[in-house]
Amino acid sequence: MSSGITRKLVAYFVLVIISFAIIIGVVFSVSYQSQTKNTIKTSLIHESEMMVSLIESKGTLNLTESEVSNLLASLSLEDVQVWVVSDAGVITKLTKTSMGMGMMKDYSKLQTTTKTYIDQVLSGDQITSENIRGVFNQDTLTIGSPIKSGTTVIGALFVSASLKAISSISDSGVRLMIIATLIGILVASLMGYFLSRRFIKPVQAANQAIDTLASGNYELTLQKSSNDELGQLTDNLNILSQRLSKAKTQSDNLEKMRQNFISDITHELRTPVTIIRGLAEGVKDGLYEDTQGISEQIITETLGMQRLIKDLLELSKLEDPDFTFEKQAIELHDLLADTCRSAKPLLETKSLKLNCETQEGLWRIVADHQRLRQMLMIVLDNAVKFSPQGSSIDVKVTQDKDQVFLSIIDQGEGMTEDQLKTLFVRYHTTEGNGIGLALCKKIADRHNIKIDVKSTPHQGTSFTFIIPISN
Repeated sequence: MSSGITRKLVAYFVLVIISFAIIIGVVFSVSYQSQTKNTIKTSLIHESEMMVSLIESKGTLNLTESEVSNLLASLSLEDVQVWVVSDAGVITKLTKTSMGMGMMKDYSKLQTTTKTYIDQVLSGDQITSENIRGVFNQDTLTIGSPIKSGTTVIGALFVSASLKAISSISDSGVRLMIIATLIGILVASLMGYFLSRRFIKPVQAANQAIDTLASGNYELTLQKSSNDELGQLTDNLNILSQRLSKAKTQSDNLEKMRQNFISDITHELRTPVTIIRGLAEGVKDGLYEDTQGISEQIITETLGMQRLIKDLLELSKLEDPDFTFEKQAIELHDLLADTCRSAKPLLETKSLKLNCETQEGLWRIVADHQRLRQMLMIVLDNAVKFSPQGSSIDVKVTQDKDQVFLSIIDQGEGMTEDQLKTLFVRYHTTEGNGIGLALCKKIADRHNIKIDVKSTPHQGTSFTFIIPISN
C-alpha cells in the first residue's frame, strides 16, 4: 500500500507541476517574445531618431561607419542595417552586415510595397514595418524616419534588424526558462516523494493498527502526529481500541460469569435432586412414617427447581429480539389492582401491609398485561423477601405530563452503592437465583419503561417505574 499510494501522490503532484509549467511556459514565451520585440522596436526608434538628429545637424545625408557603430552599440544586435534614401531616390548603405541589399541597389527596381514605404517616409511620416522582406531577402523589423532640413524632407533613414536575430534573443530566454522549469520539476518531484512518504506514514500506522485490531489485539495506542483529518483518524482508532479492549474485558467477564453460573446452577440443582432422591428412596424403603410431610418437602424442592428453570427460559425468550409481546391498550389502574391481588398471599406470610396511593385519572398504556404484571410482581416479591416482619410496603402512582411514576417502597435492609451497580445484572445476587431483576429490566426495556432505584442500607429501597402514557 505504501509504495502504491506514494507513487500515485508523486505522479499527481508532478502532473500538476508539469501542467502548471506548460501553461506558464506558453504564456511566458508568448509574452516574452512580444516584450522583447517591443523593447527592440523602441530601441530602434530611439537610435533612428538619434541618427536623424545627427544627420540633420551635419547637413549631409551621410554618417561615418564609426558614428553609426557608436549609435548601434547599445542594441546588442547583429545584422542591423542602416541606409538612407534621398528625396531624389538615391540609396546609400551606411552599414556593413551579412544582410544583402537585395533590390535596394536600384530604386527603380524596388517592389511596389517597398516604394510605398519609402514614399510614405519621404512625405514626412515615421513607419514601423515587419513586411519589407524584399529589401534584404529576409524578414526584418524596419524603422523609417524622415530627415528634414527645416520643415522640408530631404531624405529618409531606414534602420532594419533581422527578425531571426531578435527571435534568437527571446529564444535564449525561453530556453533558460525551460531549463529552470525542468530543474524545478525535478526538485519538486523529489520533494513530493519525501513529503508523500511523510504524509503516508500515519495512514500506514492506521492500517497496521487495523490489522492488529482485526487479529484480536486491542492493547495499542497510536501517536498523534497532526491536528488534521489524519490526526482525527488516529484519535478515532485509539478510541476504538479502548472500546474494543473494554468490550473484550466485559465479554471475558461475562463468559466467566456464565461459566460460574453453570457451575453454581449445577450445584443448586444437584442439591434438591439429591434431597428428592433420598426422600423418595426413604419412602420406598419404608423409612418414614409421615409421608405427608415428606411429600410436601419434595413438592417444595421441585417448585424451587421449576421456578429456576422457568426464570431461565423467560430470560432466554426476552433476550431473543424476534420474540414479540402481546401488546394492547390496557388501563394502568386495572394492572395495579390485579398485581396487588396477586401479591396478597406473599404479604400474609410476613404479616405485611400494602398501602396503595394513586391519583385519579385514566392512564392508558400499550403493553403486554401479563409481562408488566410479572415485572411488578418480581419487585414486590423482593420487597416482601427483604422487609421485616409486620412492616409495610407502599405503592405510589403519580402523573407528570405524559408519564406515570409508579413507585414500590419497602422498609427492608436496603442496598449499598456496589449492590446497586449490579442490581440488574443476572446472577449477581445474595439470595435466590439472581435472575428475577434481570427479567424485570428486560421487560421494562421492551416497553420503553425506565427504572429508577434508590436505596440506603438499613433504610429500605424504592423502585420507581417511569411509564409513558399512550395518546
